[in-house]
Amino acid sequence: MDERQDLFRSILAELGDGQKWKLIRTEGWEEFVTRLSTVIAELPIRRRQALLMMLLAMSDGNLTPEVIEGYVGGRDLEDEREIDALIEWLRAFRPKDL
Repeated sequence: MDERQDLFRSILAELGDGQKWKLIRTEGWEEFVTRLSTVIAELPIRRRQALLMMLLAMSDGNLTPEVIEGYVGGRDLEDEREIDALIEWLRAFRPKDL
C-alpha cells in the first residue's frame, strides 16, 4: 500500500469513528483542517472527491460516522471500482434542497 493510500485510509478512519469525530469537532478542528488541507492535495482526484462529498454530507447532517464506517468496513479501497462505488453511494447523501 502506498503512502497516499495510507493517508486516504487515515482520513476515512477519522471520519468513520464517531467518538474521534466528536473530539475533532470540539477540540481538534484546526489540526484536522490543517492536516486535511495538506493530505488532500496528495490524493488522486477520485479520493479527494470522495472525502469532500463525505465532509459535505456530514456537515449537512445527512451522513454519520457510523454509516460511513458501516459502508467502508471490509472494502478494498485500493480498488478503483470500490472508489467509484463509494462516490456513487455518497451521491445519495447530498443535500436534498439542491
